[in-house]
Amino acid sequence: MRKFVLFFMAVFGCCVCALAQNGKVSGTVTSADGKPIAGATVVIEGSHVGTSTNADGKYTLNVRPGDVLQVSFIGMQTQRIPVNGKTTVDVTMQDDAIGLDNVVITALGITRQERTLGYASTTIKADEIAKGHAADAMTGLIGKVAGMQISSSGGTGTSQKVIVRGYSSLAGSNQPLYVIDGVPVSNSTMGTQDLNNSIDFGNQAADVNPEDIESITVLKGASATALYGSRAGNGVIIITTKRGRQNEDVTVTYDGSFMASTALRIPQLQNKFGQGWYYDYDGGHFGNFSPTENGSWGNILDGRENYWRPGATWNNGAEMSYKPFSYAKNSLKNFYDTGFETNNTITVQGGTANSGFVASYGNTYSNGILPGNDDYFKRNTFSFRGNTKIKGGLAWLNYGVTYVRKDVRNAMTGQGQNGSTIYQDILQYPVDIDYGDLKDYNSIYNNADNYYSPYAQNPWWTLDHNYSTFQDDRVYGNIEVGFQLYKGLSLIGRLGGDFSNSLEKYYNDIWVFSPGSYTETEGGSAEQGSYEEISRKSNQIDANVLLNADYRFGRDWSLHAAAGWNLNQRTASYLDGSLTGLAVENWPSFGNTSGATPTSASLYQRRRLIGLYGQADLGWRDGIYLTLSARNDWSSTLPIDSNSFFYWGVNASVVLTDLFPSMRSDVLSFLKLRGGYGKTGNDASPYYTSGYYVLGSATGGFGDLTFPLNGYSGLLRSTRMPASDLKPEISTEWEIGADVRLFQNRINLDVAYYNKETKNQIISATLAPEAGYTTRVRNVGKIQNRGVELTLGLVPVRTKDWEWNFTYTFSKNNNEVKELWDDVTETTIYGLTSGPQLKAIVGESLGTWTFYKTETVQDESSPHYGKTIVNATSGYPVVSTTETEIIGHADPKFTMGFNNTVRWRDLSLGFSFDWRYGGKMYSATKSVIYFNGNAEETMYNMRDPFVVPNAVYMGSDGEYHENNIPVTAYYNMNYYWYSNTNSERYRDVLLDKTYLKLREVNLTYRLPRKWFAGVKWLSGIDISFVGRNLLMWTPSQGLVDPDMTNYGNDLTSQFGEYYSAPTTRTFGGSIKIVF
Repeated sequence: MRKFVLFFMAVFGCCVCALAQNGKVSGTVTSADGKPIAGATVVIEGSHVGTSTNADGKYTLNVRPGDVLQVSFIGMQTQRIPVNGKTTVDVTMQDDAIGLDNVVITALGITRQERTLGYASTTIKADEIAKGHAADAMTGLIGKVAGMQISSSGGTGTSQKVIVRGYSSLAGSNQPLYVIDGVPVSNSTMGTQDLNNSIDFGNQAADVNPEDIESITVLKGASATALYGSRAGNGVIIITTKRGRQNEDVTVTYDGSFMASTALRIPQLQNKFGQGWYYDYDGGHFGNFSPTENGSWGNILDGRENYWRPGATWNNGAEMSYKPFSYAKNSLKNFYDTGFETNNTITVQGGTANSGFVASYGNTYSNGILPGNDDYFKRNTFSFRGNTKIKGGLAWLNYGVTYVRKDVRNAMTGQGQNGSTIYQDILQYPVDIDYGDLKDYNSIYNNADNYYSPYAQNPWWTLDHNYSTFQDDRVYGNIEVGFQLYKGLSLIGRLGGDFSNSLEKYYNDIWVFSPGSYTETEGGSAEQGSYEEISRKSNQIDANVLLNADYRFGRDWSLHAAAGWNLNQRTASYLDGSLTGLAVENWPSFGNTSGATPTSASLYQRRRLIGLYGQADLGWRDGIYLTLSARNDWSSTLPIDSNSFFYWGVNASVVLTDLFPSMRSDVLSFLKLRGGYGKTGNDASPYYTSGYYVLGSATGGFGDLTFPLNGYSGLLRSTRMPASDLKPEISTEWEIGADVRLFQNRINLDVAYYNKETKNQIISATLAPEAGYTTRVRNVGKIQNRGVELTLGLVPVRTKDWEWNFTYTFSKNNNEVKELWDDVTETTIYGLTSGPQLKAIVGESLGTWTFYKTETVQDESSPHYGKTIVNATSGYPVVSTTETEIIGHADPKFTMGFNNTVRWRDLSLGFSFDWRYGGKMYSATKSVIYFNGNAEETMYNMRDPFVVPNAVYMGSDGEYHENNIPVTAYYNMNYYWYSNTNSERYRDVLLDKTYLKLREVNLTYRLPRKWFAGVKWLSGIDISFVGRNLLMWTPSQGLVDPDMTNYGNDLTSQFGEYYSAPTTRTFGGSIKIVF
């Protein structure tokens, strides 16, 4: 940190030392009718140096002779004027209808004017993407795109979940297709997302350095994405990278940030009861205190001195350890460190008369909130992109390549297997114990022999000894060659590739203790340890040949047409080796075996997709536009004699204010109506159409057997029947919308309604045993998503010195399972054996929570009708073992985003909130703190006996009686709160997912140009304060961030968290220097 501050001061001092200036240019900015424009932005192209016009439309700016001015104003076409040594440059602005003459990148890299689009799309520019200085680009889009849900499963480097217009696939992927500079790239999630030893190494779309991005366009509806055919069922994210321009001076930009991070939310725990498992409710003595317990079911905390960690005293003769029997304030919070993150990017760009280039190096280093160096993320990115015009533009060449190296170490989440996990361990402790006292796990008091609780492992030991690492080398890029065959007709060839080679390691060390030790005497369990390596390789090759035509016919008609051929091939393989039973500590190696033989498994798969596609855009009088799109795909994952599927889309837009100019007024600036209909697909995974073999295994009373064994291969035929008639999942969608601009574009409204149905769900459906198989992949079921999207943009203030821009987004999606298969009306997505189940139920949303009914009196004539029935012995509510009911849904009712940018001269403040309302998630965090007595709810009635209210029990006479069966404190209270012994408590572990977050804050000051005007090699400096996730409000739970999950970034992530890593609050500063 000290070095960073000294570097910052040195750079700053260097920048302000010069006194001289190069020159000035001044002028007046007017509209086409000669009126001055106040508040127009005048900047030097390629820099952040600029000013605004005053009330008379005048400006003055320090420039160099070769600078180019870029003049912009909302509702006007941006003007680009070279200075060429002049001292006066007047500018006349032209109307831009709404600013919709902006060119946007659409499917397959085809550029179109925004005004012509007949579907909903959103483009976010570079400044908005990078405003929060996150290591990934999608974080910069949260709350800024209506209809898109984005959430992170943890800290830097973990995967991003991106869902466009709801979940539409029950068993396939719901993630959008990512396209970089016209070429699809991979977006696999790395690691293992499961109940046990889960780890998230991130998704591949997050590898893109945000500083390399020029814009991100989100294509949502089927009519917008039909050209991608069977890969476009979930929307398309189009990433356009920065490109050098011809005749551009070489500029060097440094953008760096230093951020600190803390845990966003630590569970709120009770502070009244301490260590123990049975509470002596008379409160007079410590007769029930046990120093071995890792729960807080003991006596009331009264501050008296009490012994603890007795093992070292009893077995090793060490001095007795004492501490106050008092609440250890912030014990859990203080376990976490303050993490830090640095992001540094150096970009060099420039151009000659015929070529332009951009070269960049980006470095991200994050050391997370776990103590020490046990959760770090390192990423180095090298990128080069160029473009060349040949023969005056009759031919051209675009090319780019990016190399990404990632190195990650992190603690595993979820439930421990062959060893504990840190996030489970640290929640299971008495609230009177301070984790700081346990840090030295080599101490005689805290080691494996004498750790205070034989039922757990020292979390500091777990942190250092049970971990996972990830290393990835990835190269992706593209090359494009174009030729102008005739005027308006061009031929383009584009080839892209994405290649990744990664290595994952999972290590759980052995946890052993000495014979006769305190841990052994008290019944502790040793861990034999395990080690696993997974080597993965994947590659994707995408080739396109595209013919483009662009013509006008007379004054009224315009035509843009494209036709092409596409080949996409993806391969993936892995080699997995694992060993259970290690010999010595601290040696992650297959050679470290106590006698067990390492086992291995491997996989190789390849898939190919060939497509023919075409699109025609027809315009009439620059006011009515019709677009027709079509694609036919041949997929290798489908039956060879039935692998051809046709996709298409049609959309239209009508710009009423251009067709009928008289509609324009001081109130109405622009009005466009649009509508579209399309059909897209979601391809099947490889090898569903063929049979395969698996290695057998057997489980018995003396352990598990895995094959091969003693020379026997143990190969078994898969129990999944080959699917001879498999089809892709098919989505059909229609949408309507409107764009409205009012008061000279000071109010901008975009609204859309969509209705999407996805049929032919690819589901592994159960079969009758006599079929010889247990499952068969079938095309069954239908899921519907209907919703409303709204984006409202306001410019409440715009003067010479002040500007305030506000954007509001609203999204509401209604998801419904319309059909499943045969007579099946519900199926489980994910669930625990005896706990709540996340299901797909016909007539309900995809992701509906069910649980067994709490039994009530059903006799309407009974005076006890509707009352809860409790067990006549325990007093616990009686829960049905067969009948279930719906207890909630995973999807939110709606989401909102509030984005503000306020500028005063060279100071700007940006901040954004996002609000999600509704939805439920499972929380193992809440479950375990119920179990160990740390939850605030467990203080109910101060743990004195109570009876369940509004309840009855059935007496020996067979009649119902008012409940008077006490839930007693001694030997019983803890069981009441434990879901395994009182299953009604499972209802309590579903948490409300509602939140309001201050998602992003950015305060930037652009240093005045006059401070360093004499420094010829320096163009501008921006200094910023940055914060992400600074505040979070949840209405009904203070335990976890509702975004938390360790179940990946697709549908199963809706289940919730099972001892997940906490999300983080991040804050710090950044500096941007343009040379």
